[in-house]
Formats: sequence, structure tokens, C-alpha cells
Amino acid sequence: MTTGAHYFLTNFIMSKNANRPRSHASVNPKTSGAGTTTVSRFNTEIEIPWEQAFNKLGYGDGEYLLTHPVVDSLEIQGYEVRTYQWSFHNEIIESIKKDGRELMPDNGSGFNVGYDDPRDYLPGDLIEYLDDYFYL
Repeated sequence: MTTGAHYFLTNFIMSKNANRPRSHASVNPKTSGAGTTTVSRFNTEIEIPWEQAFNKLGYGDGEYLLTHPVVDSLEIQGYEVRTYQWSFHNEIIESIKKDGRELMPDNGSGFNVGYDDPRDYLPGDLIEYLDDYFYL
């Protein structure tokens, strides 16, 4: 897992920089922990990494609606992103395209999207961007 700072999210929005678009609220740095983002909801804190936007059971099995900030961070960089609501589980990212080229693995790739770690199948430059965006 990557090391970095935690962020305290207000209204479930993730953005480190003021010049990045935000849907609802701001983010304040939180200094404890490493490698994840901290969300406060109903006086309960949970730790979440961006990777959970690709996991069927991510974000508390879909209880915390945090896939879209990851989608937004990709779309502002020109990626086309499609999500899939996995029944009553988490909404996951199932397709990422850049310049018409699919970056997610296809069915015959040997990867199981929704279960496998996205760090194992996403391109390195995309992982680096997500790490830079969500972690210090």
C-alpha cells in the first residue's frame, strides 16, 4: 500500500487542491495514518483508498458513496469513465478509456475486475496520477 496523508472529507468529496473541481465541499488535511483517505460520517471515521472504487465490496460494501470522486478525478484529466452498480454492493469503475483506448482489462485477460487489486492491471501512469491526486 502507498504511504501518504489522510484527508478528512466533508460531504464525501475528495480533492487536495482548490483549483480542482469539487461538487459539494472542501477537504482538510489530516495528519494521522498513511496511505488512505479518511471519511467522517455520523461521527464515525473509516479509512478508504481510491482502489476501492474498483472493488465490489469497497467503501463499506457500497455504504459510503465514494466512487464518483474517483470518477471525477479521472474525467477532469480527459478519461472516459463508466461505472457499474453491483446490485446492492459498491458501484465500481468498469471502464476507463483514453483517446478511445480501453485501459481496463477485458474478460480474457486473467484479471477479475471487482475482486483483483487495480494496481495489478491499471497502467502505471494512471496509478501514479491517482496516487498523486488522492495521497500526498
